[in-house]
Amino acid sequence: MIEPAQTLGDRSRTQHLRFGVISAGVALVYGLYIVESGAARTLAWLIALPLGFAAYGVLAGALGICAMTGLTGRRETDHGPETILDRGCARTIRGKAALLVLTSLVVGSVGAAGFAISL
Repeated sequence: MIEPAQTLGDRSRTQHLRFGVISAGVALVYGLYIVESGAARTLAWLIALPLGFAAYGVLAGALGICAMTGLTGRRETDHGPETILDRGCARTIRGKAALLVLTSLVVGSVGAAGFAISL
């Protein structure tokens, strides 16, 4: 059963977590590649994309909130999508979804800045 302030079922939460872990691995491989190739100064900021995706996937899976379904006021349950009828719950979920996106952008940007500064 989905809690009122979540938009993902168990299967979707697992998929989001898996996506976040794979994105973190991609960020790690990309960081190692650009450091070893010597082009780290010019390409260091591009690591923000996989870091942001990794943060989004892990946070979405852990919190049970998907940004797309949360911002549209829907739930993605294991048996299919459903509309959130309670306006207060929908407002709470929209706020959490927006905060999730903002947090992912900040984590990606700060991670890329830290990576670029350390080179």
